[in-house]
Amino acid sequence: MSMSDFARRVSALTPEQRRLLELQLQGRGIHLSQLQTAAPPETSQALTPDCLHHLFETQVEQTADSIALVYADTQLSYRQLNTRANQLAHYLQSLGLKPGEPIAVRLERSIELVVSLLAILKAGGTCVPLDTAEPTNRSLHNLKDSSLSRLITHSTEEPLSAHFNPIYLDEIQPTLAQQPQHNPVAGATPAHLACLLYPDSRPLAVEHRALSRGLQALQARYPLTGTDTILHKAPLATNIALWEIFWPLVSGSRLVIAPGRTEVAAPTLLNLAIQQKVTLLHLAPSELSALAAINRKEWPSTLRCVISSGEPLPQAVVDAFLPDATRLDYAYAPPETAAPVTFQSCRAGEIWETVPVGLPVEASVYVLDRHLKLVPVGVTGEIYISETALACGEGPAASRPELVADPFATTPGQSLFKTGERGRWLTGGILELAAGEQVWVRGRRFRPDEVTAVLLQEPSVQECTVLVRQTRTGTQQLVAYIVPAGPFQPERLTTYLQTELTPAMQPDTYIAVSTLPLTNAGQIDTETLFALEAVDLELARDWEAQLQSLPAIEQVAVVIEAHRALLP
Repeated sequence: MSMSDFARRVSALTPEQRRLLELQLQGRGIHLSQLQTAAPPETSQALTPDCLHHLFETQVEQTADSIALVYADTQLSYRQLNTRANQLAHYLQSLGLKPGEPIAVRLERSIELVVSLLAILKAGGTCVPLDTAEPTNRSLHNLKDSSLSRLITHSTEEPLSAHFNPIYLDEIQPTLAQQPQHNPVAGATPAHLACLLYPDSRPLAVEHRALSRGLQALQARYPLTGTDTILHKAPLATNIALWEIFWPLVSGSRLVIAPGRTEVAAPTLLNLAIQQKVTLLHLAPSELSALAAINRKEWPSTLRCVISSGEPLPQAVVDAFLPDATRLDYAYAPPETAAPVTFQSCRAGEIWETVPVGLPVEASVYVLDRHLKLVPVGVTGEIYISETALACGEGPAASRPELVADPFATTPGQSLFKTGERGRWLTGGILELAAGEQVWVRGRRFRPDEVTAVLLQEPSVQECTVLVRQTRTGTQQLVAYIVPAGPFQPERLTTYLQTELTPAMQPDTYIAVSTLPLTNAGQIDTETLFALEAVDLELARDWEAQLQSLPAIEQVAVVIEAHRALLP
């Protein structure tokens, strides 16, 4: 490498990478995973743990008349949002709510959803957000597992069970109007649970102090002000949704809620971002790919930053998205953490096929062997994260992550969390994830064999396997290969899985095979299965998005021409 090339690479380093290089050149003998990569000015800010609703109430005092929340044609100021949340909180306390008592919320994305979450926290309770897009069976399981008796919902929502006491918001409005408007006094402390999340069948307990620290860490990296707007669209039972909802509300920014209960289509998402002047947005790589396929002239000029996580990010998607005035960061945010633990600043033209997850921030990240020893740079090992980065507290036994004693701790009693994922350090202290049993698809982490096990319970399925394959741009697609027990009925399988699995775990497409091919070792021959033709749903969605962007008369002409091309 020439000196000019070296100088160019150094000048292109992010502040975090330059800080890392400085520490290495000083020869301190510190392992990459133990380096504090944030610059001193960033780390000088004290992150004081607090209850989440107290942070919001402090913000209300500072920006009472600023717009806090926007949904469709309705908007609320910070004062109005606080008042509505206070009235519902007082009502919940009048029902005898105890500190830390869990209350479920099952509402579509709406103003009522945000009001309910804040009200539960203000009343001293623990939120159990249930995604309305989740199968009813899963929601019932979560309710029973949480040992709760109260459920905030709407009378139009499907009843989950007669065993729970529903609070129908649309029916108690006259009563709420009579409740006090001041901030209630509750017994919750920073050590109490703010939320119980169900990203999968295992609950995750999120403490107030952990979530507050996570939001403050995000604010330190991406400072939001009163001129910023964030869009909420993520599935409710994820840490991403907590960031989208609460981060702007404790920072004086504006929160815009995407309508509906399911995934927002790319054209709709783009139009909403333009109309509401969104400045910061979280996108899964598959969403980023769909948006990148749309005409760049239609992008919102206000969008200054995109954070992407939840799936592998192909460099091809980055190249399609950039160059642009928008900053793009790729984050590693396991469900058990209160905030991302690594970030990679993305640039067009990099040589890797899949973007690495980047440099550690705020938390210590380790790559260890089976003896809990540090592995050299370039060697794959198990990824561990310091306990301080976790969101999990003393919730149900199943919600407590498996911890091991921290062999690198400077004080006794500290622990490490084993993520279950593998990775390696690259040159420069950058973390790269390796393929493993767990996959990231549409923001959810799971094992494909979990989907296979559910499919095998359907009588029309004799044998099956579920694999993750790449689309033309390298994003993930879930494909189920089915040996049918009779006539092949993919519609029946789709309907069945909609009642059993979260949307992220439902296959994108089904392929019928006469038998599952095996290798000489008796394992399923994935290469043979990957060679079978499958519908590239990403390509289909891109085509549909481009079609919908045309005037109606041009859409008709394109469809007619496509049909002509298929005729003999």
